[in-house]
Amino acid sequence: MDDIEGFNAGWEANQPIHSEPPPREDAGRSYRESEPPGDMPFRCLGHDRGRYYFLPEGAGQVVALTARDLHSAAELVALAPLRWWEAAYPGRESFSTKMAGDAMMRACEGAGVYDPDALRGRGVWLDEGRTILHLGNRLLCDGQVIAPMEAPGRHIYEASRPLPVDLAGPIDNKTASGLLRLCCQVAWANPERDGRLLAGWLVIALACGAMPWRPHLWITSEAGGGKTWVLDNIINPVLAGLALHVQSKTTEAGLRGMLRLDARPVVFDEAETQNDQDRARLQQVLDLARAASSEGGADIAKGTRDGGVQLYRIRSCFVFSSINLGLDQAADESRTIVLNIDPPQDKAERAAAFAKLKTTLLEVMQPGFSAGLLARTLGLLPTIRHNAEVLATAISASGVGRRTGDVLGVILAGAYSLTSTRRLDPETAAAFLAERQWVKDTAQAAEAEPEWQRALYRLVQTETRVTNVNGKTEATTIGDMIAACAGHDIQGLMFADADMGLRRRGIRVNKGEVRIANRSEAAAAAFAGTPWASAWRATLARTPGAKRDVAERFTPTLQDKAVSLPLRALLRDGS
Repeated sequence: MDDIEGFNAGWEANQPIHSEPPPREDAGRSYRESEPPGDMPFRCLGHDRGRYYFLPEGAGQVVALTARDLHSAAELVALAPLRWWEAAYPGRESFSTKMAGDAMMRACEGAGVYDPDALRGRGVWLDEGRTILHLGNRLLCDGQVIAPMEAPGRHIYEASRPLPVDLAGPIDNKTASGLLRLCCQVAWANPERDGRLLAGWLVIALACGAMPWRPHLWITSEAGGGKTWVLDNIINPVLAGLALHVQSKTTEAGLRGMLRLDARPVVFDEAETQNDQDRARLQQVLDLARAASSEGGADIAKGTRDGGVQLYRIRSCFVFSSINLGLDQAADESRTIVLNIDPPQDKAERAAAFAKLKTTLLEVMQPGFSAGLLARTLGLLPTIRHNAEVLATAISASGVGRRTGDVLGVILAGAYSLTSTRRLDPETAAAFLAERQWVKDTAQAAEAEPEWQRALYRLVQTETRVTNVNGKTEATTIGDMIAACAGHDIQGLMFADADMGLRRRGIRVNKGEVRIANRSEAAAAAFAGTPWASAWRATLARTPGAKRDVAERFTPTLQDKAVSLPLRALLRDGS
């Protein structure tokens, strides 16, 4: 007998004689109080830790009630009209709240534990192969208008304020390609690249909740360069009533509260960072955008005063507009494509280009264009997702990271859908990319520097002071002191002075390595106030060739384990 047979035999021998529980004495009996009528004007969604969840047909929003609430006539009437309760559970006075409440609790228990992941807000979604556009007061399910309560499948589409979105038939290839032509006529620094990326982003932003990846845009220009014109005349009209428009001092908490479970594009104008307070506020918004990027991004959970949890599921594409670029973290740079408007300096040339742009705008933005583009995008969702995957794979094969492939792949798939409804195969995708050098250049430029490299840049630029053998104190940097210890000629900095200055700071150049004590106060001070403040050792240890916990004596009184970095990571010649 082999191991599997022995296990099975042992398992079967230990099973109870009756695999099913014995029948109850009351089996087959029907209790009206535990069997609500089938015509309930609400759905029993389930229960969880003393709360019972319902979706009333009238309000269309999920209601959570406790056992006490379910024995209150006022709370029950919020679920269904009084006449329904009186007919279903008649009592001496109006209706029996005891019978009604008990029946509701039993029905929720029968539905199982409530799953908040089933909730979906407004926007475009894929639901078990169906394309659903949730407009707040109605759904467009595979082209058919239905009420939110009538949605098939497990997902719950709560009623909300209606979005002012017009519905129309899909536009054809020729009409849709006009958007590509319009976007490429903006005075970008690189019209072919930036125009196509904007057009592609607009397509996927319309259906951001159904996209496999949600990249973001950041449009910059000098004051009066045209970024606001692009927002007002191209981006906002195309996104129409789907987009959420905010600006300037908007906070992450406010934006999160406005979106909650919605999958809507976000247009963030005047995203300037004039001071530390602005930078901190905007970084929190970027953190929210980062969480929205991936298809299965985790929810944001916030506790409530009554011990419950409020979930926020952000599935938005963001576009930021500002004079100065506010990206300074690798995780945000890798998810955001920067587009630069750079109009001609010659006034006559600038005026002629702008006149041509306005003419094209009038030709393209005909009445019903945005509604027709939305319908076209909804119909092409499976194709766009397929093409996004094929293009992402082809881009990644060029030597860049998968994230770069995902970001560019989905945008290019959106742009491609403006001219064709075909599905790409790997060969066609490779040929498509080979004909467009700007895609390769953009992919290379989009590769964010690794965090360990950024941390090293911070460390070597940190200013400090060193006292030489003559007792004179001079200003220098940690990087210059390391270079001097490695044999480089740094003006005014002698080897002995640099060596002792580093050692006293818990840093030493030894055997072709830079060793930084785990408890180096100088290193901790260099990283204070940065994303690496609490984990700079772990970040530096990701440097190629780095070693952890290397024993090192820095001074006669300072010995510690250290993270050891190869000199070649800091000095080009590796010396």
